[in-house]
Amino acid sequence: MEAVKLNFRYNYSNVKKGAKERKVEFDSIVNRIDSLPPLPESLLEMERLYARGEPDMRVLSRIIEKDPVLTANILARVNAPYYGMKKKIVSVMQAVMLFGAIPIRGFAMGSLVDRNFSFDMHPYGLSNSAFLEVSSLQSALMFQWYMGVDIEMARDLIPIAFLMEIGKIIIAKEVIESDYVTEFSQMIAKEGAAQTEHFFTEVTSGEVAAMLFEHWNFNEIFINTMDYLDYMDDAPKEYLPYIQALDVVQTCVNVSEIMTQSSFEAAKNKIEQYGLPLNHFVHTVKRLQRKRSVHS
Repeated sequence: MEAVKLNFRYNYSNVKKGAKERKVEFDSIVNRIDSLPPLPESLLEMERLYARGEPDMRVLSRIIEKDPVLTANILARVNAPYYGMKKKIVSVMQAVMLFGAIPIRGFAMGSLVDRNFSFDMHPYGLSNSAFLEVSSLQSALMFQWYMGVDIEMARDLIPIAFLMEIGKIIIAKEVIESDYVTEFSQMIAKEGAAQTEHFFTEVTSGEVAAMLFEHWNFNEIFINTMDYLDYMDDAPKEYLPYIQALDVVQTCVNVSEIMTQSSFEAAKNKIEQYGLPLNHFVHTVKRLQRKRSVHS
């Protein structure tokens, strides 16, 4: 895909001017992102295939099968308990045929976390396994909800949902190296993630995710939805439907609450505010809650 160069909400020079007042140097976040490798060839080939329209299932399977790491990652994700498969899926072709091209793209994008990051999420008060569960549940919720709402939007929403929290990995690394872990964790508990991230770095993890997406040459929907996720009032109109859907999912499943009664109610209130379909969302959350309780 062609690189998309955008003006992010925060001007880099303005951030640098306030760096002495920050706990984390913004330049360090930028340098860490710049040092990441490009997308692996298998994902680049997949994205070229998707860019041409609905991909041929056999071609898609062959691309995935050429990459052992991607193959293992996708098979692990499709066999997660949230999807309720009665028998274990043992081949890429089987996964592609059962799930379809759109969810498989999301699973493939999710492999970027395993490929590119060793991470420690304790500044957010999370174990690494709990963080990965949040990402998996966000994607599962988006998949099972939005495939019944708007399949075309789901093409981008499902992989974005899988990577929605990826900016937190970068911020957690920077916080650990800054020796302000205790302060960060205490503020997270009181003020929530976005406010804490902004206080310590002048950007939110959503904006860091947007920077990562630009680094990997993702399309403008990926980049702009994350860039404006925490600033919805300023978002361009064409991206607002995507941001609203992501906001609902992140409200219901996030690093502080996973489908609790309060986060579920807050998500339903946002659905009504945004004029999105409610009944299918409610059924999806309740189904995921049941599956999670069985396997917890």
